[in-house]
Amino acid sequence: MHLAWLVLFLLTSFDAVATPIDRVVLVVADQLVLESDLRLEAALCELDPSPSPFWSAARGTPEQRLLEAAIVRVVAADVSLYQPEESAVRQRVEAVLQQAPQRGGSREAFLARFGLTDSRGLGAVLRRRMLVERYLSRNLQATEGSWNAEYDLLIGKLKQRVRVRHIPEQQ
Repeated sequence: MHLAWLVLFLLTSFDAVATPIDRVVLVVADQLVLESDLRLEAALCELDPSPSPFWSAARGTPEQRLLEAAIVRVVAADVSLYQPEESAVRQRVEAVLQQAPQRGGSREAFLARFGLTDSRGLGAVLRRRMLVERYLSRNLQATEGSWNAEYDLLIGKLKQRVRVRHIPEQQ
């Protein structure tokens, strides 16, 4: 009986404090964009040079790029034509991780900084980036000078087809 009272006393005498691990920033259809995704996108903008101007830092904020990338993925996700080859994904993962020590940390520290436990998590992120690149490459027949205008027309049409929720930061 005394043990039960001790347990009850201990459970009620400490305030529970919730510490957020991550925060949902956007919901695009059924895809979440997390705060950690924004940080990773900012890092990958430097570490993962893309053949598509879409991933350029000049294209907008990480939040804007990830919002539009999620819209493209919703439209293109089930089309095998846009899925990158596994070998290409592995090459991109290796290229990014080779740069981690030059950025002041180990590969493991780089992955941990973004909540990734191993290179498979980074592979999933890079696969999503590559899907967007492949979709845009096939659907934008633009020259270098007209890419932004053509892209803006395309994303404007796609945005009308996908539900987006911005989640405000709570104080």
